[in-house]
Amino acid sequence: MNIFDFLEKGGLLMIPMAVCLVLGLLLFLERLYGLARSRVLPDDLVRTVLKLVNEGRYDHAETLCLKSGSAYSQIAHAAIKQGRAPRAHLKSVVDEKGALEVARLEKRIGVIGTLATIAPLLGLLGTVTGMIQVFQKIAEQADPQIDVLAGGIWEALVSTGAGLTIAIPFYVCYRYLLSLVDGLSIQLEESALDLIDAMSFHAGHRPDDTVVEEP
Repeated sequence: MNIFDFLEKGGLLMIPMAVCLVLGLLLFLERLYGLARSRVLPDDLVRTVLKLVNEGRYDHAETLCLKSGSAYSQIAHAAIKQGRAPRAHLKSVVDEKGALEVARLEKRIGVIGTLATIAPLLGLLGTVTGMIQVFQKIAEQADPQIDVLAGGIWEALVSTGAGLTIAIPFYVCYRYLLSLVDGLSIQLEESALDLIDAMSFHAGHRPDDTVVEEP
């Protein structure tokens, strides 16, 4: 019996499980590409933006950020647009923009977690429907043979095995992608704080400077 004959024993629910498998793989590869450090937090961009800010060339730094589509460039651009604003204001702007960018990094990761949950449920459903069919056939026989019962049960269990085979790796992929996002979010925060410190130092603000509203 080849693999295709074996999978055929799982019944029609093997089709949606195959869809889950293909969709999950595509999403995982897409997120791996999207979460590459070079696309989220390019080292060259970070160094160059800090250098330009330290030199007071805010316009050049803003233009450089606009040319990049990275998460860091979006956060840095939001901060640089504030010019020589107090540090507390810069921190508030960066926190708000950073939350949006981290949310974008997490997009579609939840789908992989959902697929990891759905796949074993589909497999279990396939097993239940298969067992129903097996016992229906046995009930129609006056003297059912044990080999018929055993053969029907193992065929019904194929779908459960397939569902778990899909779900376990997908759950690992889901947790791995979340750990990538967590790591990148920490690095983004650290880089953003370095930028804020540079802007505050260049503007002559103290770390405890706050926005003072005029009466």
